[in-house]
Amino acid sequence: MLPITSGPLERIWLLAHEVGHLLKHSGAASPARAHKVEVQADRWAACALIPEVAVQRYQNASVDAFIGALSRHYEDLPMQDCPQRRLAAEIATIRLKAIAGAP
Repeated sequence: MLPITSGPLERIWLLAHEVGHLLKHSGAASPARAHKVEVQADRWAACALIPEVAVQRYQNASVDAFIGALSRHYEDLPMQDCPQRRLAAEIATIRLKAIAGAP
């Protein structure tokens, strides 16, 4: 069910996102709630991949710090722009929003 061309970070992200759905939602979402449901699953997944202990370790939390944490734990991310690094930046951004309490 996971794309065979995906790297470790993408695979763990997809799995965590689906676990977020299992834990946060029951049944099918209405079309009006579909976006909100996806955002909630993304947020749960980002918090699972960058847990509170990692947030405390990087007190000056930033996208770059969290990309470094993801790179260390899931996949050696290259420094240049690439799909893996963009995914890590997206996960880091979602986690930073969760820290700030933003929806």
